[in-house]
Amino acid sequence: MKPADYQVFCISHDDERYQAFLERLPEVFDRTKVTRIIVTPETSPPPPEWWCGGAVQWAIVCAHLQCWKLAEADGKHALVFEHDAVFHPDFAARFHDFINHLPKDTDQAYLGGQLLFQEHREPLRMKRNSHVLEPLNVHRTHAYLTLNRALRRVMDFVEEPFWNCSQTIDHRLLYIQMRQDFHVYIPSTGWMCGQGEGVSAPENTVWFERWWPWTDAGKREEAEREREFRERWLRENAEKFTGETEA
Repeated sequence: MKPADYQVFCISHDDERYQAFLERLPEVFDRTKVTRIIVTPETSPPPPEWWCGGAVQWAIVCAHLQCWKLAEADGKHALVFEHDAVFHPDFAARFHDFINHLPKDTDQAYLGGQLLFQEHREPLRMKRNSHVLEPLNVHRTHAYLTLNRALRRVMDFVEEPFWNCSQTIDHRLLYIQMRQDFHVYIPSTGWMCGQGEGVSAPENTVWFERWWPWTDAGKREEAEREREFRERWLRENAEKFTGETEA
């Protein structure tokens, strides 16, 4: 897969966070050709009558739909990042290795995410291909590729009026991913994108940098990052709760 085959998008409503994203974007991508998608509750199209989720969640749905529609119109694959995506130090090599070994039946490929329902099925290593794994599904939408062949199907599925009220865009995508005729792949070497520290708009929560590894060693490293983040956050915000700075 060549760079001309896919269009790079960044969903960001915040100028400062968008600039920070561009600064850490690996050189494998041409920063001048990144398409920024800005959709907020104030600027998004009105939700359909069947929508019963929040305004922020609907705006995020609209942002991803806009990425897919633009890529489809240009005849390209849609490589979508959210502005809090962070990158593995060896991203360039991992990215090229991954996308150049995607099976022909690929519909989506995730550079980062969170595997859910692993008790039902661990990621399967593809036969004759040691570069990719096939998971049951992938949660999160901070770094993923939707191939052109699947764009219309994904858009139609997302726009169907059969959502659970608590669903966000990544929850909705879980259900198409679990269909036997929809093929999603992830890199066998582990995630190459994480989700950076900061405030999550849908949850309005401050999070530490998360990578959601699926190996036991990776999970221990993630737990240590969370512990360090919580200790630092408490030190930096001690005055808010006690009126005194922590020594």
